[in-house]
Amino acid sequence: MKLTEQQLEQFHREGYIFIPEAFSPEEVELMRDAALDIFRKPRPEIWMEKSGVPRTAFGCHTNNDFFRIVAAHPRLVEPVEQVFGERCYVHQFK
Repeated sequence: MKLTEQQLEQFHREGYIFIPEAFSPEEVELMRDAALDIFRKPRPEIWMEKSGVPRTAFGCHTNNDFFRIVAAHPRLVEPVEQVFGERCYVHQFK
């Protein structure tokens, strides 16, 4: 997936772009299901609110096959690399 000139201009002007059609509704539903599966399993990478509601799941791409694939998916990686002009990788910081 390559960004258009308008999308690149928007990114440089506003600092972000929104691409609602990047993933189909069916793919988004699979992501929701995978996220719920991640939050169901107690792990040190899952941070919970005091109420018990999941707050953050660190490193999902390292312990979930679905998100490992999504994190490396060309529809995410190629536009990022196009904007920054270099290879990208997943980095997560608290």
